[in-house]
Amino acid sequence: MTRTSVFSNNGTQAVRLPKDAAFPDGTKSVEVIAVGTTRVISPTDQTWENFFEGYTVSGDFMSDQ
Repeated sequence: MTRTSVFSNNGTQAVRLPKDAAFPDGTKSVEVIAVGTTRVISPTDQTWENFFEGYTVSGDFMSDQ
């Protein structure tokens, strides 16, 4: 996990991302998901739906349940 700072500018908040947490080159827009006080920031072309589509489980996953 990487820590960084939040600052205000012209009435909005911004987050300074360190190099090791930077978005890929060419990222022009992001999606922010707010859950309580937690924020998840993802490139708009890589939303949570795309994240979960890429992962599957084996056919015997939880077969003992």
